[in-house]
Amino acid sequence: MGGSAKDLLVQRRRAIPDCGLFRVHATGYNTDGQIFSDVGIPVVLFMENYDINRKGYHDSHDTMANIDLDYGSAVVAIAIEAVARTATEKPLRF
Repeated sequence: MGGSAKDLLVQRRRAIPDCGLFRVHATGYNTDGQIFSDVGIPVVLFMENYDINRKGYHDSHDTMANIDLDYGSAVVAIAIEAVARTATEKPLRF
């Protein structure tokens, strides 16, 4: 293993031909799920209050003291149920 960063990007591009190197318009761009999506693993992106300029978004106020764990647990429960239903229910026919 080894090589330059450019060589690794080229190898990655060859391995995943439908993946752009910088997909700035892709839903998962610059998220934690992008690396999974890039290798073909299905990803679901849930976002709440997405405002990268707000206080507490990846700054010194981004601490456990400012996280509402009960609210987060409720959102996660909804996300799990939504994904499970999507994966298992038959499509509606109109």
